[in-house]
Amino acid sequence: MAAPTTTRKTIREKSAASLGCYITGVLTGTPTTTVARSPFIADYVADTERLQDWYFWHGTQGWRRVATYELTNYDVTLARALGTAPAGADTVAYYSLLNPDEWNDALDEALQELYYLEAITVTLVNSQNRYDLTTTNTWLLHKGQVVGVYLRDISDGVNNIKEYGAPAWRLPEEAGVVYLYLPIMPGDVTNIRAIVYARRYYGTMAADTDTTTAPLALIMAGLRHKALEKIYHLFGERAKKMFGNELGLAEKRYTEMRERHLPRIAQFTPHQVEPNLVDDEFSWTW
Repeated sequence: MAAPTTTRKTIREKSAASLGCYITGVLTGTPTTTVARSPFIADYVADTERLQDWYFWHGTQGWRRVATYELTNYDVTLARALGTAPAGADTVAYYSLLNPDEWNDALDEALQELYYLEAITVTLVNSQNRYDLTTTNTWLLHKGQVVGVYLRDISDGVNNIKEYGAPAWRLPEEAGVVYLYLPIMPGDVTNIRAIVYARRYYGTMAADTDTTTAPLALIMAGLRHKALEKIYHLFGERAKKMFGNELGLAEKRYTEMRERHLPRIAQFTPHQVEPNLVDDEFSWTW
């Protein structure tokens, strides 16, 4: 069963809404490129000052900073004209404190801290003890991502395997390429595979329709934390008055979600060889 996916748009909207920084509704009247009549805002905004540091977002027109808000007709004036006037029944959104690009940047920052375990299968060759891991796994950027190397015996079929830690291994790096070096090789590698377990970090997302398999609760906790860090940096004391100790709570929640959702790597016991050890210091027979 494939892991569930979530779009960038959904993650951004849910996370911003959880902080009170997102509202959405339908335009009315005849919008222009600079004025968007948004009566739904009246349910959230009590005065014209409330929309300071808010941003209008339209699915095809992008975002604009809000310049003014007029209470009588609920007209929002945009600081810069849209390319095309929206339709009178278009669904739009308003973000506060951070514009949509800043929310997306915070999301990318969070994604690049989160990972899952990927198994790289290496087909062993007799009389060869060094293998390139990076060329066909471009996401493997450095040897620090590797958490364990195992040998897998598939003599009894792929559904009845035997797998155990490789007795010795090294991960030399040369010119940006990570290699697997096995100083001790089995006598016959016909049915033996080396399995390299490594942290694979989630990729960033370039469009609202892009998806990630990162658990939604985890990535939302990460985005909330990163967004609040940006807000506190940008607004200082004003942010502290608005959110109080919310940043500390968000950090605690993020830590809890990481502990709950990120793979535990304590189960892996590396048998890594230090560079000064040579092959004949090991004795092992298959």
